Amino acid sequence: MQSNKSDFLWNMLGSLANATSSMLLLMFAGRSQGEVSAGIFSISLAISQLFATIGLFEVRTYQSSDLKEQFKFKDYFTLRIITCFIMFVFSLVYILIYGYTGMDLQIIIMMCIYKGLDAFSDVSHGLFQQKNKLNIAGKSLFFRVVGSTIIFLITVYQFESLLFPILFMNIFSLLWIIVFDLYQTYKLEKDWVTCQLSNIRALFIECLPLCICSFISIYLINSPKYAIGTYATNEIQGIFGYIFMPTAVINLFSIFVLRPIIGDLSTSWGTANIIKFMKLVKLIVIWIVILTLITLISGFILGIPILSWFYAMDLSAYKYELMIILIGGGFSALSTAIYYILTVMRQQKKVFFTYSIVFLLVILTVPKLTQFYGLVGASYGYLFAMVLLDLGLIVTFKKSLKYINNNMHKENEDD
Repeated sequence: MQSNKSDFLWNMLGSLANATSSMLLLMFAGRSQGEVSAGIFSISLAISQLFATIGLFEVRTYQSSDLKEQFKFKDYFTLRIITCFIMFVFSLVYILIYGYTGMDLQIIIMMCIYKGLDAFSDVSHGLFQQKNKLNIAGKSLFFRVVGSTIIFLITVYQFESLLFPILFMNIFSLLWIIVFDLYQTYKLEKDWVTCQLSNIRALFIECLPLCICSFISIYLINSPKYAIGTYATNEIQGIFGYIFMPTAVINLFSIFVLRPIIGDLSTSWGTANIIKFMKLVKLIVIWIVILTLITLISGFILGIPILSWFYAMDLSAYKYELMIILIGGGFSALSTAIYYILTVMRQQKKVFFTYSIVFLLVILTVPKLTQFYGLVGASYGYLFAMVLLDLGLIVTFKKSLKYINNNMHKENEDD
C-alpha cells in the first residue's frame, strides 16, 4: 500500500510538473519577448511534440504492460536509440521542407533536442514502471522538468533570443539523465544493448502501429496550430497557444489515474477477468467526465481573467474560443484513455486503422476551417478532430470487446 501511495504521489507530481512546465515556458517567453516569440515557441513546441512520438515510438505503454517480459530491457533500450536517431532525421527533413530559417530554425531544432532527451529517458521510466517502481520515474520526471524550467525562467530575461535558454535546458536535462536515470537503470538492469536484430524487428513491428497512432494523435491535437502556421501570423499563433494551454489540465489529471492503473488493467485483461476490467474502464471514463465538467465550469468563470493575468495580455475577446477548446480537451483526454485501454487489449492494428481514417478527414477539414474562420475555425477544428477520434475509438473498443468475448465463449464450449 505504501508503495502504491508513493507511486501515485510521485507520478502525480511528475505529470503536474511536466504539464505546467509548458504553460510557464510559454508564459515567460511571451512576457519577456512578446507575442511573436510566444508564437515561435508555441509552434516549436508543437513540432517537437509531433516528432517526439517517433523517438518514443509509443513503446512505454507496451513496455510497462509487458508483465511476462516477452521482450527484454536490452531490446527496448536498443530500439529507443534507433528511434531517437530516426526522430532527429525526420524532424530536420520536416523543418527544411517547410522552409524555417534563421532563429526560428535554431529554436525549433533546440526544442526537438529537448523532446528527444525526454524520449530517451522514457525507456528507463518504462523499466521503472514495469518493475513496480513508478515512484522513481515520477521523481526523475519531476526534478528534471522543474530544474529545466527554472533554468529557462532565469535565463530567458538575460538573452534577446529563446535559443540560449532552451540550450541550457538541454544541458541540464542531459546531465540529469546521465546522473539519475541511467544510474537507477543500472541498478535494475546491467544488460542494455542487444545485437539480436530479430528481437528489435519484432518489437518494432509490434509498436509501429502504436507509434503511427501516437504521431497522428499529436498531429490531430495540434492540427489547428499547424494550420495557423500556414495561414496566419506568429502573433495569432501566440494567442491560440495561450487559450489552448488549459486543455493540459484535463489531460494532466486524467493521466494521474491512467498511468498507475495500467498494471491493474493489464492483469485483469491477462487473467480474463472481464468484470474487473470493465469496472476499471468505467472508473476511468467517469473520472474524465467529472474532470471535464469541473474544468468547463472553472474555465467559464475564471478562465479568461486568469489567462489574461498569466500571459499579461487581454484575452477577453476569446472566451467563446476558450470554451470550445476546453470541450475538445475533454474529448482528447477520453481518446487517450481509450487508446491506452485498446493497447492493453493488444488491438493496435485496429487502432491504427481508426486513427488513419480520422487523420484523412481532419487534414481535409481543419486547415480550411482555420483559413476561412481564423481562431474560431481553428477552435472548432480541434473540437471536430477530437470528437471524430473518440467516436472511432469507441466503435473500435466495442467491436474488439465483442469479438474477443465471442472467441472466449467458443473456446469454453470446445473445452
